[in-house]
Amino acid sequence: MSEHEQELATEVLSVPLFMLDDTLEQRDIEQPDAIINIQLNENLMAELCQNPSAEQRICLYISDYELEVISSQLFAGERPDVVELHLSQGPSLSVLYTSKEDSIQFVSPELEFMPEFDLGISDEELEES
Repeated sequence: MSEHEQELATEVLSVPLFMLDDTLEQRDIEQPDAIINIQLNENLMAELCQNPSAEQRICLYISDYELEVISSQLFAGERPDVVELHLSQGPSLSVLYTSKEDSIQFVSPELEFMPEFDLGISDEELEES
């Protein structure tokens, strides 16, 4: 693994998850049911750099993540069947998590997302060019 890949492997996207039910609109954004931490590897970052059109939505299936459970009664403790990251125009992203045991779904709010890259150029070098 190159040094660049190792740096990317330490980058994590943390997204709050809420159970998808009739009370979703009334939920406090500061009190999620879980937080999903998605490892940002080089391939995923390349996919996230897309900016879909207004009619387009890109779905990425995620396997490299950790789940921080806050409301333990809602999670069976097994990995889900599917974790999807949805990218739409903006770009903005959201996560859909489907529970393996009982098909309960958890969603994240739609978040504005603009990847930032460290090109190894200092501010001084930018000013000089």
